[in-house]
Amino acid sequence: MNDFSLVLEKCKNLKEKKIPVVVCAQEEELLKSICKCLKENIVKKPILIGDKNKIETILLNEKENLDEFKIVNILDKIEASEKAVEYILNDTGDFLIKGLVDTSIILKAILNKKEELSQGKEIFFSHVALVKVDKLDRLFLLSDAAMNISPGVKEKIKIIENTLIVSKALNIENPKIALIAAKEKVSKKMIATLDAKEITDYYKNTNYIVEGPLALDNAISKKSAEIKGLEGKIKGDADILIMPNIEAGNIFYKSLTYLSNSQIAGILVGAKVPIVITSRADNEESKFLSIALATLV
Repeated sequence: MNDFSLVLEKCKNLKEKKIPVVVCAQEEELLKSICKCLKENIVKKPILIGDKNKIETILLNEKENLDEFKIVNILDKIEASEKAVEYILNDTGDFLIKGLVDTSIILKAILNKKEELSQGKEIFFSHVALVKVDKLDRLFLLSDAAMNISPGVKEKIKIIENTLIVSKALNIENPKIALIAAKEKVSKKMIATLDAKEITDYYKNTNYIVEGPLALDNAISKKSAEIKGLEGKIKGDADILIMPNIEAGNIFYKSLTYLSNSQIAGILVGAKVPIVITSRADNEESKFLSIALATLV
């Protein structure tokens, strides 16, 4: 998949449209993005939980038909989060969207119902971003730039498994997974290279293509991989980039956002349903694309 237009087309072709549940929905830019998804037939009748007066004022200012939404008046952020989880448990809503509420409050509401939302396995959250930059002819996935601070080998394997959920939803066949570090050689002084080697060995006898450690240039640039005589199957065309820690992931993510001509969608994966976790600093397009991505996962 090489363009977000193909992602959006896939969303629009879904036979059963998804219902987003928005926690503390009284945020103008976010509501604009939700309205755009509604108009483009990506979602249906969003459930908006929060300050009803503020939500309705924003929607009316945008000349929206209030009948297209279910608006639930709950001012308390904890109660709003708990109500949102209730809609998911009742299969009334299909995925969550964070509005004007701390991520920790939403996650706590989910973990309070972890038995019902775990799908029979441990809940492990990680952030997965889908990225398009003008210098590459394809989309790629990036994880984890926002959730796990300093993951070890076991946590990175879980991050990979979560990312594979997203790649499967995007129909990326046999994704090439690069474990990013500062260099390709294993060094006892660089924990990221040691972790990458162990994870590569873990996946060696599976059907997955997982290679590392790999420097970023050799993971995404065929020319760089060729010049350096890189061995392996990736050689500059990785589909998934697994970051060594949150500092590397977050700096890379924000560099893409602010220093390049890029499009980015991001969601939190790991429970029964994805969660759209956007920052108020994110632009309307990013929020729109993130919601669209969540409908596929």
